[in-house]
Formats: sequence, structure tokens, C-alpha cells
Amino acid sequence: MVIGSLLLEDIDLAISSDLASTLLPYWKLFISLTESDTTAPEELDALVNEIQEIMTVDQVNYIAGLQLTQEDMTAQIEILGIVDNIRPEGMEEGAAGGQGGLGGGGGGLPDGELPEGMDPELIATMQAEIEAAGEGQSSRMITPLLEALISLLEGKAGS
Repeated sequence: MVIGSLLLEDIDLAISSDLASTLLPYWKLFISLTESDTTAPEELDALVNEIQEIMTVDQVNYIAGLQLTQEDMTAQIEILGIVDNIRPEGMEEGAAGGQGGLGGGGGGLPDGELPEGMDPELIATMQAEIEAAGEGQSSRMITPLLEALISLLEGKAGS
């Protein structure tokens, strides 16, 4: 969800200033929850569900349709210039791609609760990818991505 939201900027589905203002507190809460040792995965799932409901159907479907691979995610991290923030101390350059959890953690809408117009197959694919990426996820890796998204949203919202 995080990288997909950033990628929306490159197409006609970019997040508007009004939507940025609405999404900003959700992503700030998400980053706070990922940094807590007591956050349950269900809490992150619920928050991602709320974010998906706030975004437009086209935006969510586009992100789901990206089907980002680990290599795609690593390339986007390098494009964003945050690969050094993700690499653990002592890890060789280029090794960041072997880490999991770059997709944004948690997420998925409960069955039967898809907003009208959303492609259930794409949503299911995105949920599976997010869940797979979330296994072994560390806040050290996701935090720089979340910070990049929050920075973008703050700029759009005028914060």
C-alpha cells in the first residue's frame, strides 16, 4: 500500500490535497503502530482497511494491480533515495532486496465488505502479497517508506 500510494504520483490517480489531508493522520498512526512492540497484526490490518476505504476505488484497484515483486519494491526504494535508510548496519549495498516487509504490512478487507466497483480478485491478490511481505517485517525497513509517504502527504495537505 505504501509504495503503491507513492507510485500514484506518476499517473492521473495522484492523491489530491483533500485526500492527503484525510489520509495523513491514518499513515501517522500506522507508523506509530509499526514502531510499537505491542501492536497486534489485526490493528494494522484494520487501519489498512480504513485507508483502502478512504482512497478511491480506482486508486485501490491500481495499487492492487501493480503486483509488486521484491525487485520492483527494491527499485522503487532506490528511486526514492531511501535505500541507505533501510539497509541494516553492516549490510552490503544491494542486499536490501533480500529483506521482506517492504509492502506496507498488514491489510485486507473482510470478505463481503468490498466497496462497490473494486475488483475482488485484485484485492485478494494484494492482500496475499501484503500478508506474505509482512512476515518477518521490521519497523527499520518500513519506517523510511512510511516517512516518504507522510512527507508527500504533508506537502500536498499544506502541513
